[in-house]
Amino acid sequence: MRTLSRLFAIATLTAFAGCGGDSTSPKNIDPVGTWQLVSVDGNPLPAQLESGDVEVTLEIVSGTLLVNDGGTFTGHELYRHTVGSSTLTQSLDYVGFYTRSNDAVAFQETDGTSYAGAISGNRMTIAYDWGTFVYQR
Repeated sequence: MRTLSRLFAIATLTAFAGCGGDSTSPKNIDPVGTWQLVSVDGNPLPAQLESGDVEVTLEIVSGTLLVNDGGTFTGHELYRHTVGSSTLTQSLDYVGFYTRSNDAVAFQETDGTSYAGAISGNRMTIAYDWGTFVYQR
């Protein structure tokens, strides 16, 4: 399912700057921790990702991103695909490496998929071509 969702386009970095203070330099924010997916395109979970027609929907039900010391991460997402009255739930796990620079984080999954995020306080925003995912820790 991750591969399917990645077909919609990968990894444009949209930096969402944090508010407050008069500092002109970015803060060196540590991404290490457990991040829970809280919204997609401003909509709380479950959030609809695609709809081929009235009878077909793809929703993301939950997501967790675990960012570890040492530059590795793991992720888990739960999807619900509904066609008419039939529903299929599918989980997706992924792993990879990350680098960071100030409040920006670049992720590279072991399958070659890459994307970027920006951290502001306890929120990380990752912008894909098919939606903006917001995680909170």
